[in-house]
Amino acid sequence: MPMRCYSTPDAFKANAVRQSRAARLTRRARADRRFEMSQFDPNSGVTRPTASETFGSAFADFNDGVFDAGIPQSFVLILLTEIGDKTFFLAMMLAARHGKLQVFLASISALFFMTLGSALAGYLVSTSAEMLHSSVKIMDWVAAVLFVLFGAQMLWDARKLHKEDAKDEEVAALLGGEGARSSSHGERADAEETLREKDEKSPPPSTRWEAFARVFSIMMVAEWGDRSMFATLTLATKHNPAGVVVGAMAAHVIANALAVVGGELLSKRISEKLMATLGGLFFVGFGALTAYEAYTGNELLGGIGG
Repeated sequence: MPMRCYSTPDAFKANAVRQSRAARLTRRARADRRFEMSQFDPNSGVTRPTASETFGSAFADFNDGVFDAGIPQSFVLILLTEIGDKTFFLAMMLAARHGKLQVFLASISALFFMTLGSALAGYLVSTSAEMLHSSVKIMDWVAAVLFVLFGAQMLWDARKLHKEDAKDEEVAALLGGEGARSSSHGERADAEETLREKDEKSPPPSTRWEAFARVFSIMMVAEWGDRSMFATLTLATKHNPAGVVVGAMAAHVIANALAVVGGELLSKRISEKLMATLGGLFFVGFGALTAYEAYTGNELLGGIGG
């Protein structure tokens, strides 16, 4: 390259300043280019989450998914509804006649079909509302009203049981008895009456299949129109039907296992009034939360649209 000649020292100095400035600009451009490339390089300039952060995020996503599916909600409500319910006492008394395992399998089979049908009906109701272009929150309000009505009915039943027990104790005291708990009313009395009517209409089963079929039919009829059936239907209008079925069936399995294995002992230790009161309070609480969700649009219990 030919050497440049500068006429004056000032010209030489000005050229040196220009070259220095150009070099700085070149270095800065290269640095900016390297920074831009680092944004796309997975091994450069990336902050990776720790193992605890990754596990925590995965657990949070799983927890949100479970609540959105309605599994814990349906499990709690159905379990409180079934413990001490008519089907609970039916399973307990039938197990003494036909064997624990056979009664358990027949009961769970009947309850599964009822739960599946109820969840499907609830899902069809919710999707029909969407197809009719109704308000997106209409099913939340319907669910809230039904939950409160179920809870009020259970609390009313608990109040009636309290009054009936008080009358029985007064009568027993007048007759010189000990005021023991009477079975002339309540869910257990209804179960006994159902079996008595069944025995009068048909002879006892002679084979295992006949016994299975009898238990299956008794449970289907007893569950039809029961609170747990409508609770399942209502939950399915708000949550994923599959999740509602999973939660409800888990509750049914536990309740029926307790009934056939230790129902007689458990029935002496639990109070129908207490279970009805707890169930009523939970239903009213779920109804209040659902109404809050419908009013504010904030999902507290999860939902299909959450």
